[in-house]
Amino acid sequence: MSSDIASIDIAVIGGGTIGLSAAYYAAAAGHSTVLFEQFDFGNARASSDGDSRMFRVMYSDANMARLAEASLAQWREIEDFTGDTLLRRNGLLF
Repeated sequence: MSSDIASIDIAVIGGGTIGLSAAYYAAAAGHSTVLFEQFDFGNARASSDGDSRMFRVMYSDANMARLAEASLAQWREIEDFTGDTLLRRNGLLF
């Protein structure tokens, strides 16, 4: 981090899912961005702790379904940019 705080455009408080997304897209838009998180990443206090999550796009509310589809596209965009696999698709039977 630069010692000149005046050079920071955006400060994000909290490195959870939303904070990380905000910091990523702010930096991708060319803003000088800093992220503050009180705990080490991978801590047991985080609600996103662990290696697996269920990501779904099937919602009864059409707006939620559209948001999930947009979010999935953004996850893929980040994967393409970083070269890392973030989501692995598996089948699901209802």
